[in-house]
Amino acid sequence: MCAGHDIIGTHANLSDVNRFPTTRRSAVAALGAAEKPERERAWSALAAAYFPPARAYVRHRWNADPEEAEDLVQGFFASAYEHGFIARFDHRKARFRTWLRVGLDGWVANARRNTARLKRGGGAVHVPLDADLAEVLPAPLEDADAWFDREWARTLFALAVDALRERCEARGQALRFRLFERHDLAEGEPPSYRELAEAEGIPVTQVTNHLAAARRDLRALVLEQLRALTVDDEEFRAEARRLLGADPS
Repeated sequence: MCAGHDIIGTHANLSDVNRFPTTRRSAVAALGAAEKPERERAWSALAAAYFPPARAYVRHRWNADPEEAEDLVQGFFASAYEHGFIARFDHRKARFRTWLRVGLDGWVANARRNTARLKRGGGAVHVPLDADLAEVLPAPLEDADAWFDREWARTLFALAVDALRERCEARGQALRFRLFERHDLAEGEPPSYRELAEAEGIPVTQVTNHLAAARRDLRALVLEQLRALTVDDEEFRAEARRLLGADPS
């Protein structure tokens, strides 16, 4: 198994992104760090945040079944790690997600083309990750960047919810997360504060306080992840405004 697969892994913990030190440079910048442990922490953080949206994107954009999408994205991330594709990212030329998406399209196009050639009996021809894709892409999405952004945002909030669950468990606040899960993560109409209070045998005021604290912690966790996944303060604030509707405080 190659180094890229070792770092990504099929059972990567989605909360790995929260373990990247937010007081140091961002995970994107740290991909080029001299120290191997820092590079690997950065890679783990980025893989956790970008693997799920990349897999969903390949399924939608390239009409891939779940197994093929998993294999293609695993292959892309492993190759990108080993050959330094993502470490060559230049934020002056494109957003990181655009850079990643274009590279992913190049990888999938190459894989599909090689598969077709092998089926015809020909040899595989390598195409760089950042090759011109005009002749090999499927029908374009209405807005590929917007679609990928939406899937990335879903993953980011899922990561934050996982981290919130871990934090509540570690602090003995299982009730807080249970109330948050039953109310804020409910499918359909959530129970009222009074219904939650009656179910847990606590005053309504405690439900209110627990939910307010959980939402505050969730917002902080989202911001922590954004700090690790953006290259500078300007991008961090722009992403925070887009996701949370306000400047981070």
